[in-house]
Amino acid sequence: MSTEQWIILNELWRKDGLSQLELATATMRDQPSTSRIINTLTKRGLVYRAQDSLDKRKNLMTIAESVKGIAPKDLDTCMEVLRLIRANTRSNR
Repeated sequence: MSTEQWIILNELWRKDGLSQLELATATMRDQPSTSRIINTLTKRGLVYRAQDSLDKRKNLMTIAESVKGIAPKDLDTCMEVLRLIRANTRSNR
């Protein structure tokens, strides 16, 4: 898994149900590259697109199904590792 994919997943773990635009903004990426990353994560079954109930034109990204059955403690550990990866990738730019 690429660093970019981990960063997107990290954002979704912090706040599930973000739109593609919100993810692009939060991760400081352009929308086309964010879309490519999301497509890859979707193909791998790690992210799901759900239609926004308020705006049918908008898709929300969710990982809720992906983390079912994982202990909260394990998710917390994973989140901390992802935060470190993100910090490391930002400091190397």
